Amino acid sequence: MPHNGWNPHSPDFSCSAKKKLRRKRGGKITGITRWGLLGLTAVLTAVIFTVQPQATDNFKNWPIGYTILLLVVAGLAGVPVGLRRENQLNAFFAPCVYLLGMITSVVLGVYPMVLPTRDPSLLSRCRTPRPQTAG
Repeated sequence: MPHNGWNPHSPDFSCSAKKKLRRKRGGKITGITRWGLLGLTAVLTAVIFTVQPQATDNFKNWPIGYTILLLVVAGLAGVPVGLRRENQLNAFFAPCVYLLGMITSVVLGVYPMVLPTRDPSLLSRCRTPRPQTAG
């Protein structure tokens, strides 16, 4: 195998060159998975608004919900920006912001349903035992 200076197993290959190769590979993987994550985010958002009809009312009643959706977009956009600028800390915290925004927007979308049941008859059935029949 000819030695051209880019063999990662050669002793002449520097640590900074290895880091650059890793970043380049990581950037390719991030670029591919980002589009998949964007698609899954769109599907999940559509499912929430379809399955939970009160989700649109919740976003109308609490306009901060739209700000939460901006957190999701900022989290998605923050990873490639952080990697391009070689700011590893921003590239790490961007997915954290994305997850925070997604979880918060899901909770806001299904808000009354994340609490225990509001129907007292269902609640009393769960808490009171059935009468025992003798026999």
